[in-house]
Amino acid sequence: MDTSTQQNAALVAQSAAAAENMANQAQSLIAMVARFKLTAAQIPHQQPPQRALQVPPRRPATQTPYPRAASLPRTAPASLAPGAGRTAGTNGDWKDF
Repeated sequence: MDTSTQQNAALVAQSAAAAENMANQAQSLIAMVARFKLTAAQIPHQQPPQRALQVPPRRPATQTPYPRAASLPRTAPASLAPGAGRTAGTNGDWKDF
């Protein structure tokens, strides 16, 4: 128990030192950036885009997207038919697995 308490105390001390170091670096950065003051005339303005993006018009949905699929017969495959997959010796009882 004492070992874990000492480890936690060491982690807290390291975190406090790191936080103080970061605060000092932030203050230093603020001081460096404060030298750069821009007036409104010095701020660059962004140019509007030259032309808008041209989107092709949508086709009306008069045709099916896959015309060949619409003409295919709608029958179930033989593997899904009732009784499919049974062998000659099975009677449908799961006990004879």
